[in-house]
Amino acid sequence: MKLLLATSIKYPSDLANRQQVTYMANALYDVLGPDHFFFGGRNLPDVEGRDVALIRIEGKKTAMRFAWRYLIQIRQYGITHVYCREEKMLFWMLVCNRLWYRIPVCFVLESHFVPTQMSWWWRYMLHNVSGVIVTSSAIKKVFEPLCRAPIVVAPHGVAVDQFATKDEKSAARTGLDLPADVPLLGYTGTLHTMGTVGKGMDVVLLALRELPGVHVVAVGGESEDIAKYGEMARVQGVADRVIFRERVSRNVLAKYQRACDLLLLPMPANQYATMLPLKVFDYMASGRPIVASRLPSVFDVLNENNAFFFTPGDPSSLVSVVRGALQDAELGEMKARVAFEEVQHATWDARGARIVEILREI
Repeated sequence: MKLLLATSIKYPSDLANRQQVTYMANALYDVLGPDHFFFGGRNLPDVEGRDVALIRIEGKKTAMRFAWRYLIQIRQYGITHVYCREEKMLFWMLVCNRLWYRIPVCFVLESHFVPTQMSWWWRYMLHNVSGVIVTSSAIKKVFEPLCRAPIVVAPHGVAVDQFATKDEKSAARTGLDLPADVPLLGYTGTLHTMGTVGKGMDVVLLALRELPGVHVVAVGGESEDIAKYGEMARVQGVADRVIFRERVSRNVLAKYQRACDLLLLPMPANQYATMLPLKVFDYMASGRPIVASRLPSVFDVLNENNAFFFTPGDPSSLVSVVRGALQDAELGEMKARVAFEEVQHATWDARGARIVEILREI
């Protein structure tokens, strides 16, 4: 098998989806080696400690042009399997290969979400790929009627070494200039996705009105989102208890997570009903209790033994759960410990090995 991980992403980048691709590239290389793994994208960096065969696709970024250029490389290098999480580019690879190239290659989609509208090209792609890897059972349930190929659930992984040095909560707060002696709720990651879809910060701010003395730190938002939710916090009268900070490195992000009493996953019941965010695994590895929206997307990983749950979009439910979790610190520690132990096996290397095993069976 010769596997190409095909992307149109520009590197380097500290966005979570770019980092997920990089983690997977490293893991797939470690399984297959330099003669059987190829990594494609724009401005690709040399991978430290790994002699990865890089396929650099340059020029204007359009899905069709990139698909065409990839097919030339696929034929040149004798690629047998193409693994891609960019649905539009994969669609054009399927079409161009069928009409012109006719290369005997397996095209496999990795999908992290269900589109809001199942367009004709989505249906064509799902009907013609050789396999689909999805990150949650909720996605698989939607795709199954539309797909002839096998669909396998493979949730994300985590770089557990980022949490190897466990700062005490007080030390982490001091180092990050966070308030020392208050209950602190944490949220890490961007504040919107897929254009303008919010990730539940509005619900957090509404709940904070009913949680006197409790503070929130949200790390990773873009400046526009920070301004938007900062104004919302001001209107709700909680601005003095909310700290917004822009994107930081992964290691610093882990310190923020360890500085908190509870970590929030306030996903609304929209596209997130099927999406399983990367931060779930980071939260589990942080050793801090998790408060999550009760959505189908998270139940492949989270459950009543390792997390607290509230009704998505309901500030009153969030208030009740946060109060209970803060009051019963022993229960929170127990859930956090279970989550930490369970996530130790969910490494990127383990996910890469499983993906290769799946692809070899296609």
